[in-house]
Amino acid sequence: MKNLFANNRLRISITDRCNFRCKYCTNEGQSHNGGNFISLDFVKQLAMFISENQIYVRKLNITGGEPLLHPELLKIVEIFKPAVESISINTNGELLDRKKIIALKDSGVACIKFGIDSFFQRTTKPFYKKCICHPTRIVENLTFARELMPRSSVNIVLTDFNEDEFEN
Repeated sequence: MKNLFANNRLRISITDRCNFRCKYCTNEGQSHNGGNFISLDFVKQLAMFISENQIYVRKLNITGGEPLLHPELLKIVEIFKPAVESISINTNGELLDRKKIIALKDSGVACIKFGIDSFFQRTTKPFYKKCICHPTRIVENLTFARELMPRSSVNIVLTDFNEDEFEN
């Protein structure tokens, strides 16, 4: 097996769309909510390239925008599953529920990384504009995801929005 990627990790952004608009997010240099989705043809070609060239990918991290907005997310996971060792997804968690978490696990996701910048405010992120956010539900989803996929975790961006909460 060839070690082509740093630390044998590959990160792929499958959409630039997001249901949030966080103050610090540059959305990988893309315009916010441009509506772009990676095609299944590209995903199939990349997975085939990885397999045929015996490239070792220990961990594939699927991200966005918000990957849960991609209508073919589960299919993307299923396509990549035979080509990589482990798959994780980065999400803000707002669009998850128990049924989706189970479907992600069943399709091959090993862990979910929740972008939660505050557990102590009315919202989990600092927004440019008003966004719908249900922090209690997001934390419940995180707890459930950790029960099914113990490696699920929280990614926190430390900013002036949450710096006074750091010790907590």
